[in-house]
Amino acid sequence: SVTWAAAAAVPLAVWQAYVLGQSAGQRDVALPQPSAPRRVTAGSLAPFSALSDSAHRCDEWVANELAMILEAGMEEWQEKKHLWLLMKKWAMAEGGRVHDNLSFVEIYPGVGGVITTGEIPAEAVIVSIPKKLHVTKNTTKEASPLVDMVYRLPHMALRNSGVAAYLAREVEVLRTDPGGRWAPYIAWLKGKGLGHMPYFRSDEEKKWLDPSPEAYSVHRGQHWYSSDHAKIIHNFHRSCDGIPWCRAPIGEMPQATFVSMNMHVSSRSFSTPTGFAVVPLADDFNHAPKHAIAADWFYDTDIDHLTLQTTRDLREGEQITISYGTRSNAMLLSVYGFTVDPWEEPQFFYRIWRHKIPQQLPEAARSMAKTWALDDVDARLETDEKVEKDILDLLTGMDKLDIDSWTVMRDLLIGWRKQYEEDPMIKDLLEIWRSNQQLTLLTTVWWAPLRPTGDAA
Repeated sequence: SVTWAAAAAVPLAVWQAYVLGQSAGQRDVALPQPSAPRRVTAGSLAPFSALSDSAHRCDEWVANELAMILEAGMEEWQEKKHLWLLMKKWAMAEGGRVHDNLSFVEIYPGVGGVITTGEIPAEAVIVSIPKKLHVTKNTTKEASPLVDMVYRLPHMALRNSGVAAYLAREVEVLRTDPGGRWAPYIAWLKGKGLGHMPYFRSDEEKKWLDPSPEAYSVHRGQHWYSSDHAKIIHNFHRSCDGIPWCRAPIGEMPQATFVSMNMHVSSRSFSTPTGFAVVPLADDFNHAPKHAIAADWFYDTDIDHLTLQTTRDLREGEQITISYGTRSNAMLLSVYGFTVDPWEEPQFFYRIWRHKIPQQLPEAARSMAKTWALDDVDARLETDEKVEKDILDLLTGMDKLDIDSWTVMRDLLIGWRKQYEEDPMIKDLLEIWRSNQQLTLLTTVWWAPLRPTGDAA
């Protein structure tokens, strides 16, 4: 659902697009058989897993079917289809529910999504996954001591590095052991590409984000990921062979795999009563703005399931989308690596980030001189009707220091507007916006000329 387009300071909806697509359902195909199917038992596995008791292993039939899929040498999307079907069977065998009329297909080149293979009525449960299959800080701690060991390291930058390290390790373990606790899901994650994320884009493409705060986030993210990865490989042994005190080897731990797992956890987590949870199958549904979703999710505390339920009647071949929350395109790009079409963007925001102001807006910095006494300022003015707490805290802090908050906010907005007006990349779009203002003064439509009726062309 991603297009990496050249735009910078304009409201980041210019980074087109997330378009609700339609795709005909793919029919089931026969699973190619490897020449010599491998029978997997706990006793025959290489000793990579930190814990190998049955409580931390999937059923033998799951391991055997997974081994057959991985050894069959299928084409990429054929393998994805079979892995997704195996995850469905695995989840249902563990007490989950998955609607029969669901399939994972390629929606756009390189981008998958969940579609209906038949009609589904409104308010139908389409996916319901029990807590024991959720990947969380606590469940991964149960599976391997590595998780807690990583979280105990001082000065780690990222909150998900312990879980990410565990998942990265399990990706490697999967080569010889398809029987781990989340083995079908690990195999699925291994094949998920994150090349659309800003982190993995070229340096030239990253420059398109300058001078927005998102550019800083990308550059700092590279530092944070590298720092946490370096701490892990410099504190733990790659192998525990001959080291009696070694509790959990980290294996190869490639940085790219560690980063990918970290990004997956941070961008695909659901909020539950016990904290964040990455949930197999549930995390495969693409995003749409709230008004356009086909399903919504909730945590059922009565049975401890993460459940997805349709919001309307669905026809055959329709993509099922959920909402990742009310997010501006700048936030969608930073966290998920995609944007929605500008007319679908639910809100815009203006970010006040104190440490960037002196170098980018020196005039505004002078009016903010006293605010350096405040704690680190990272606040957002949003187009929602409500005022966020971070803005209220900023204004309250300025009042306590006898700072003219009106002057500060005015200087900031004027400074940023000047940068927009001087940006050659969005010159044509600004002309469209100014022309639209002649019809409707307060319009935010910049991507297309307005008709005399006030609607976008």
